[in-house]
Amino acid sequence: MWRWRKNSLTVRLTGTLILSLALLLAVTAVVLVTLQKRLAQGYARINGLTLSETLYAALHSTMLANDRAGLHASVRSITERSGNLRIRILNKEGDIVFSSSPAEVGKRLDPRSEACYGCHAAGKPMERLRAGDRTRTFTMDGTPALGIIKPIEN
Repeated sequence: MWRWRKNSLTVRLTGTLILSLALLLAVTAVVLVTLQKRLAQGYARINGLTLSETLYAALHSTMLANDRAGLHASVRSITERSGNLRIRILNKEGDIVFSSSPAEVGKRLDPRSEACYGCHAAGKPMERLRAGDRTRTFTMDGTPALGIIKPIEN
């Protein structure tokens, strides 16, 4: 019959092994959660960019025809179906021309604001915005949000 003594070699080795395995499991869990979060954020960025391209394609013909009523109706229709989607269309001076939030229309964005600093950091707008620089993450009303910039190039 085994007698377990506090200082026996079996107890020390078993305890060390259990603590080592628990530590390894904790480190593995932290690494996996971090990688999963990074992967989910990457997929969200890709899906957001795809959605911005889809919205651009859907609104492009009304913008070319300068159909302001049709553009406003389309923006309102798109955002009514998705409660967590906000669309703003700005002119080159930074004025909000169309928005899914009517209170924003007519306001001017500061080129030094969080939404604009990527392109206007040097004081003058960039010629082209790389696809990787078109997204940003921020919190809006305490909820994580993804912001996407889709320049309308002439």
